[in-house]
Amino acid sequence: MNLNLKKYSFTLIISLLVLWFINSQLITLFPSIFLFTDGLLQSIYIFLGIINIIHFFILKVLFAKWIKQVGFIYMALSFLKMLACVLFIVISIINDVDEPISAVLNFMVVYFTTLFVEVLFVVKNMIKVK
Repeated sequence: MNLNLKKYSFTLIISLLVLWFINSQLITLFPSIFLFTDGLLQSIYIFLGIINIIHFFILKVLFAKWIKQVGFIYMALSFLKMLACVLFIVISIINDVDEPISAVLNFMVVYFTTLFVEVLFVVKNMIKVK
């Protein structure tokens, strides 16, 4: 399976930048709904961007070695990524924010966006292999 890391990274960064712009505009327009700082917003995007690029790189390396265990490898690495995200939420968001619900929901929107981009690339490459 040939996972293109450059194309994935570019698509992920562009989608995160567009989502960050929309998100920061919503925070500016509705400050009473989003009760967290812009620094937390930036840390969410940086954390998810870095962890997804690392996750995709590890997927690329392991998929090249063990092509028959693609499903198990993807599931195990996704589970580890979810654990890292839960730790990030507990450490960064819940302890530091007065109203953590809006920050956690914001995190989840960004997480599912990055997950969609990742699954799109992985499935597209799996279809090419068959």
